[in-house]
Amino acid sequence: MKIFNRVVSLVMRLYNSVIMIFEIAPDKFSPTFYIREVEGQTYTIVDEWCSGFLQRIALTGDAWQPLLDEKPGILRPFQLFATAEGWAELDAARDEAAMHAEWSSKIEPTVHAIHAYWLPFREGAGKTMASTHPKRSVEKSKVGRNPPCPCGGRKKYKHSCGSRLT
Repeated sequence: MKIFNRVVSLVMRLYNSVIMIFEIAPDKFSPTFYIREVEGQTYTIVDEWCSGFLQRIALTGDAWQPLLDEKPGILRPFQLFATAEGWAELDAARDEAAMHAEWSSKIEPTVHAIHAYWLPFREGAGKTMASTHPKRSVEKSKVGRNPPCPCGGRKKYKHSCGSRLT
């Protein structure tokens, strides 16, 4: 159980750092890809990242449908690297390396475009909540020492993220 809690804590830290980047400076976000060196050649492995991204979208059901309806091809970079159809298309390309380079360079701008698409929905929701429950919104931004940690861990804030502040 201790290892499980540690893994969950690390995942939540990463999640919270990504959220913080998008809140403070979204232009600074860059996906982290594996790099592999084979026979002196350096390869950027984007497949796992793209696959994870598509898996998370699949977990949300129809929540992404408005974006997909408005921008039907927006997930193409992810689909190219994380689906059987995409891999077949890459394999069939005349110059697979050039196609890989072209489309892998579109992943980061696509993430930024997705963030930009959803931002007005998030801002609208925040304004509605703030105008309806202004006191509640202020209280929510402060975390006491004894409530559960907002990172999603099971520990109290003072034993989780709060412990890093002292």
